[in-house]
Amino acid sequence: MGDFRKVKVEERQPENEISEKANAQRLSQPYKLTIDEQEQILVQAGIIIFVWKAGQNWPVEYVSSNITQFGYTPEDFYQKRILFAQIIHPDDLERITAEVARYSEAAYSKFDQNYRIMTADGKVRWVKDHTLVRRDHNGVITHYQGIVSDVTESKQTEKALIESEMRYRQMFEAHPTIRWLVDPETQQLVDVNPAAAQFYGYSREKMRQMRVTDLNVLSPDEIKARMSLAQSKKRSYFEVPHRLASGEIRLVEIYAVPINIGPRQLLYAVIHDITERKKAEEALRQSNRQLALLNQAVADLNSTLELDRVLANILDEVRFLLGVVACSIWLIEPETNELVCRQATEPHSQVVRGWRLPPGEGVAGWVVSNGRSLNIANAVEDERYYNGVDKRTGMITRSLLCVPLSHQQRVIGVIEVMDTEAGRFNKTEMSLIESLAGTASAAIENARLHQQLVNHAAELEAHVAQRTQELVAANQQLKELDRLKTKLIEDISHELRTPVANLSLYFDLLERGKPEKREQYMGVLRIKMQQLIRLTEDVLHVFRLDLFKEGVVFQALDLNQIVAERVSACRFQVEEAGLQLVVALAQRPLPILAEKRQIEQVITNLLLNAINYTPAGSVQVGTAVNQSQNEVCLWVQDTGQGILPDDIPYIFDRFYRGHNVAQQNKPGTGLGLSVVQDVVILHNGRIEVDSEPERGSTFRIWLPLVAEN
Repeated sequence: MGDFRKVKVEERQPENEISEKANAQRLSQPYKLTIDEQEQILVQAGIIIFVWKAGQNWPVEYVSSNITQFGYTPEDFYQKRILFAQIIHPDDLERITAEVARYSEAAYSKFDQNYRIMTADGKVRWVKDHTLVRRDHNGVITHYQGIVSDVTESKQTEKALIESEMRYRQMFEAHPTIRWLVDPETQQLVDVNPAAAQFYGYSREKMRQMRVTDLNVLSPDEIKARMSLAQSKKRSYFEVPHRLASGEIRLVEIYAVPINIGPRQLLYAVIHDITERKKAEEALRQSNRQLALLNQAVADLNSTLELDRVLANILDEVRFLLGVVACSIWLIEPETNELVCRQATEPHSQVVRGWRLPPGEGVAGWVVSNGRSLNIANAVEDERYYNGVDKRTGMITRSLLCVPLSHQQRVIGVIEVMDTEAGRFNKTEMSLIESLAGTASAAIENARLHQQLVNHAAELEAHVAQRTQELVAANQQLKELDRLKTKLIEDISHELRTPVANLSLYFDLLERGKPEKREQYMGVLRIKMQQLIRLTEDVLHVFRLDLFKEGVVFQALDLNQIVAERVSACRFQVEEAGLQLVVALAQRPLPILAEKRQIEQVITNLLLNAINYTPAGSVQVGTAVNQSQNEVCLWVQDTGQGILPDDIPYIFDRFYRGHNVAQQNKPGTGLGLSVVQDVVILHNGRIEVDSEPERGSTFRIWLPLVAEN
């Protein structure tokens, strides 16, 4: 190391780093300094000199003694062989290596670099390195001589100044967040940034002339109190409503801290518009509540495979989730491609249930055709809306939400949700019902498949019964009776489900509903109980008719005599209803072969229907004979409300009730006319009906005439 400790210093050091005497000597002529002289000058100037060899990681040949300011000693490099590359910060080493290579290849004799070094105790210091390149006579680099000075403090100061300036620009001028400077004494806006001007809708010049009270909706006293809290550092965060230039009110959060600018103490305020966030938080809370309810709905839908029960569960969940007035489920009938209302909620559910819509008609038809949901804010203004339901129910639908029920990319029906308030539904509620519709569609298909399996099982059972009858003739009647019993039980189960469910619902409302509505709930319960009793009685008639059809004993009877007896028995009901009773019987006996109790049931059912659905006027009963056709006729005519044309094809179906009848909430089961038709067919007769709405109805029963002997 001897030659390199006697280094010829050729470069002039900065005047602020060496003594004036040293400068004068250098300028006059170069000369060799002794090691002691060099180190004395370097120590005084705070400069460290390194000499390292060219090659791998730069082994140190010489280092001045004041390397101790970085925690090292010269012996660390001479004896422990610490390499110069090892003390350069890892993040800077690649850059410095590249720079050394670039300068060396370009045949430069010196270069300057700033980089970081690692001190012996692991700290980081910035240094300025003025390096001389030493070459041999062939121009090959042999050594580097670096003059290194610690510039950490100046770097930190420079960095702090730059960062401070950048922070200010970003924090106020260029920052997208709203910033204010406010005089807490006068509430004057001293300055605002461009983001504030854009948000509030004023120019910056205009805002600098405004006070906080011009923007804040709170009272001046409330504003002053909050400023006092911020000024005293007792509180720095506030949520307040602000008014924009447009008049719109927005909820903002303010972070305010006191700062000193010259002799004045101001409040520095950072403002964020949190209106949408608050709305989103509320929407998230609502979504969480709805998600919990939706999970419960999924569990409920998967709890049964009975289609009617599945549909009822779906509507119960929809009403509970959204709190709407009414909702319904319409399914596509594969045979006709019509939409049929399979289930509906109160009010007027009986009116809507069973309703049919041709393909593409109404909002439901549009949703089926397009496979997309519809949210209509005001149905009466939408040309797609079919108001036939409103006309019959008397309910004016405003908001309408219709969502398709799809299974395996095939629309099988729709869910309709209705309310009398306009603009009732939003996107979140639509998404909720769409989510429910996905699960509901699967549940409906599962129920249908289950029903198909049940039907298939019934068909197999009937086939087995038929084959068994061929083999064992004695069991034929028993199998037939069993089939009739099964069918009747299915019909009874189907029709009992709705009134029983209503009873359960209103008992629950009676326990947990509003006290002021308890009398209303009790009234509904009485009506439902009366309907259940009437249903039970009618079912018993149907049961007897189905069960003992094969064992009916016919005898010769006079139709006139049976009619006269039944008219006499019903005369009290006619008088109590305030109606006129007109009886016009044929002048001669009308012999028929019949079972007396069944013919009496036919006459009674027709008379009671006429009385129940005739508000005023008359009820006429008569008989006649058609000798040419060898028939007798029993006719019952009234001046009542009549039957709608759409209802006439279905009035003899079991449990069917006309739309206008259900709308008036008149008690009944829809079994009376079906019993009449079954008895007439059993007696080889036929039945006719003529009716006009609001003008009355006429029923004619034709039965075979038998010889008087």
